Amino acid sequence: MHPTHIQTALVTQFRCLGADCPDTCCQGWGMQLHDDTLALYAARAPELLDAVTTTEHGVSLMKRDPATDGCVKLEAGWCAIHRDYGAAFLGEACRLFPRITRALGSYVLTSGMLSCPQVASAALLEEGALDFSPEQAVDAPFVLRNYLPQGLREEGALAIHRALLDVALTPSAT
Repeated sequence: MHPTHIQTALVTQFRCLGADCPDTCCQGWGMQLHDDTLALYAARAPELLDAVTTTEHGVSLMKRDPATDGCVKLEAGWCAIHRDYGAAFLGEACRLFPRITRALGSYVLTSGMLSCPQVASAALLEEGALDFSPEQAVDAPFVLRNYLPQGLREEGALAIHRALLDVALTPSAT
């Protein structure tokens, strides 16, 4: 059985503010790189490997600028990798953020992280931003964790999720 992909409307409407973002995701975060991304760099853009470091535990990360705590590829508020090489060269965390994808059994739900100012604004201010819609293609992470609690059916988990969003978005719920 193929998974049923569902996403919130804000995911399809999301547009990164780039240099105008008041809280860029390129600062203060350790952005991991998957082996597939490292292989792409090695084969097609070996100069990008200079921006990668490996932790003592063998995790590959984008290097950070100690003066700004930003990614070394952050230039004037924009990702130089994205600008110069395209989205295909972004590490998984950079390519997907602020989208977050989780499985609930055979459902795959994609929404947005509220740590992104643009997502938070849409979630709070745009009518229908958190409404679900079926989606044919989802850019999912390499590893997709299943959050369906044991003993709960998929439809029940989705109904609980929707009910919690409805309560959270009710203006009189304060």
